Amino acid sequence: MLEGTWKLVRGEQNGQDESEEDVRRSTLEIVGDQHTVTVGDAPMKGTHKL
Repeated sequence: MLEGTWKLVRGEQNGQDESEEDVRRSTLEIVGDQHTVTVGDAPMKGTHKL
């Protein structure tokens, strides 16, 4: 089961590694087919299908 709140250990955007500080401030929350990645105070929502 993937549902829950996860702490990121690595991140990448546009082929570039995210800074250690951004990764440390980030979480991933999965509920059903919805996910929210939050970096600091900036949530990004999406859907996924496995």
